[in-house]
Amino acid sequence: MDLTQDQLLALLNQESAEVSAIVLSKLPVARAAELLGRLPGERARRITHAVSQTADILPEAVARIGRGLA
Repeated sequence: MDLTQDQLLALLNQESAEVSAIVLSKLPVARAAELLGRLPGERARRITHAVSQTADILPEAVARIGRGLA
């Protein structure tokens, strides 16, 4: 499923910082950076911090999150 930047931005604003971090970690760096730049500063900081907390998430969990978001 290919979402537009606006659709992804809406998704990132609705989900927890941890889920948003996982979503961003699966995107190309340039696309993730653009999305982070479009988020309000505090929200972007929370998501960026969550990236470090979700580094060891198992692939099965990522797959479940992906199915849930779809």
